[in-house]
Amino acid sequence: MSAILQAEGIVKRFGRFVALDGVSLSVEEGRITALIGPNGAGKTSFINVLSGRLAPDGGRVIFQGCDVTRVEPAARVRMGLTRSFQIMTLFPELTVEENVLLPVLARRGAAGRWFRPYKADAEAREEAADVLRRIGLWEERHVPAGLVSHGDQRLLELGIAVATKPSLCLLDEPTSGMNPEERKAVLELIRSLSASRSTTFVIVEHDMDVVFSLAEHVFVLHRGKVLAEGTPDDIRQNPAVRDVYLGEELDECWR
Repeated sequence: MSAILQAEGIVKRFGRFVALDGVSLSVEEGRITALIGPNGAGKTSFINVLSGRLAPDGGRVIFQGCDVTRVEPAARVRMGLTRSFQIMTLFPELTVEENVLLPVLARRGAAGRWFRPYKADAEAREEAADVLRRIGLWEERHVPAGLVSHGDQRLLELGIAVATKPSLCLLDEPTSGMNPEERKAVLELIRSLSASRSTTFVIVEHDMDVVFSLAEHVFVLHRGKVLAEGTPDDIRQNPAVRDVYLGEELDECWR
């Protein structure tokens, strides 16, 4: 496998506070990668730098061989790098189908024609329908997004992220606030999308059950630096990780 994304010496400061202190890591194409660490470790800042929402104070972001450090978020999406958010960013008054159609139309260069009869764009509608079937929301396609369950909204947000057909998708706590059944559905969807090898996933997650059941490779951030990386088993056995973050929680996850 080759690296689809590389971060080289990323630095981000907020005044005197150093959120990221020379973070370097490489994400392999086709592999589910998790980014974990205690609160304040710099995870969200790092994802924001990778997606272009924050400009780093030092270092470079390389995506598919291109330096995208100063590339705007929308341009990164067009290049194939997208993300979801910890706080959901749906259009609650639009239907489930319309929420997925927006990124499809944007990718096809037709977003500016949204107020024309989009139903005439049969190819875009079929793409959206395919996404809805894959995420299990085809039957709810005519329901306003704000009226479906929390778990279905999370599935919809993931559908929106993959509707742009990204090469790399950054997921910020995709199972936050879900019950066990909803969480299971999201995990199965991510596994399915990853297995198709069409999208590589990087997941920021606090739930260690999710991390160790899903991720193939794990990076641990601590105080703005990479503390450790490796397979889930490597991370479970790492004394430094146990000391600063996981401790008994790891034992609970692996019993």
